[in-house]
Amino acid sequence: MTNCHLFFMCYYKVNNNDKEVLNERLLYSIPYKEFYLTQPSKNNEVALKLENVIMVAKEKIINQYKETIRVFELYDENLQKIGTGEQGEKFIADKEILSSIIETQQRALDKLDGNYKVASANTMDNDGRIESYFEMVNRKLVVMNEKQKEKYDRLKDNYERNIFDANYDKKVNEKDKFDKEVRDNIENNKDGINKVKCTNNKCTISYNDKNTGVLVLNLDDKTIHYEMTKPGDSNKYDVYDRKLDSSLSDVTLSSSISGEVTIDSNIYFKISGKNIYTKKVYNIIIPIDNLKKDDVCNIPSVGGSVRLVDYIKDLYSRGEKKVVTNNGIEYNTVECLGLINDRLGGTTTDYDDGNIRYYGENPNNYIYFNCDDYSNQTDSTCEK
Repeated sequence: MTNCHLFFMCYYKVNNNDKEVLNERLLYSIPYKEFYLTQPSKNNEVALKLENVIMVAKEKIINQYKETIRVFELYDENLQKIGTGEQGEKFIADKEILSSIIETQQRALDKLDGNYKVASANTMDNDGRIESYFEMVNRKLVVMNEKQKEKYDRLKDNYERNIFDANYDKKVNEKDKFDKEVRDNIENNKDGINKVKCTNNKCTISYNDKNTGVLVLNLDDKTIHYEMTKPGDSNKYDVYDRKLDSSLSDVTLSSSISGEVTIDSNIYFKISGKNIYTKKVYNIIIPIDNLKKDDVCNIPSVGGSVRLVDYIKDLYSRGEKKVVTNNGIEYNTVECLGLINDRLGGTTTDYDDGNIRYYGENPNNYIYFNCDDYSNQTDSTCEK
């Protein structure tokens, strides 16, 4: 970790697999003559008071998608670290330092009438965790005890539901489905991603097969749009549109990659937006699997002899179906096996109520059978 003065912004770095990566960012430092670390929950309790301390606020990256939380560190006047409070979690103290402060204040309270106790002193565990929660409320740091924290969480949840009704939570929780739909469209390219470049909420995705995908955030109507184009082809493929919730503001689209993609690249797209009522920031993370997908199917083994026609029917019925459109007619296919149901020329209502055929460019649109010599399969030695 780099050394920084407590009153100046700087970046903290940690080693991760022999690479130096950004871990924390210093936001601000505030000196306090008095800082109340705990809050009373009973009439005979007195808040634990720290004197002449410095509070250091940081922004800490918590996962590979660069999501962050607020972290608050307290130092005494000799710059000894008293402990750390992550937003929404119990304060973790240097047990020796905090125990000494608690004992000093408790001795002073014992001299008074009223059987007073230092609030939350008996909640500190072996790791130094004490019942003290740090929360940012209206851009101000508020320290809460367990009961206050539970009440705050309930009020916050109820407030959001009252504003947006039950449907709002449903919209937010649907993000997993939203992630999957965008991800599936991008991963639909089997040859993988070669390059990603994002500017002004528009990400251009260059695939290894020379096709190009574009993921765009339209700020005017708050929609996400994806489409893929092929060289020399004016058509647009894998088109996807999704409207974001209208209560989000300051919406941005970004990517973990800017430039060439390697086999070790961790690729994801992030859509961030702030709720205009609660000021809460929502992040939609769309991780992308960039592994090249080989056209290999799990072909079931056959015990004993079986008629070829029955075997092909079984391959088709058990294979993963994908609907493709040809000349305005939709057909069911098992893409990795090159099988298609012809729907009797598109005349049947049921997509599987027709003849099963092999398709593709010659010579991948037929199979040989009834061969005289299976080690030498040709038009003259086999039927097809």
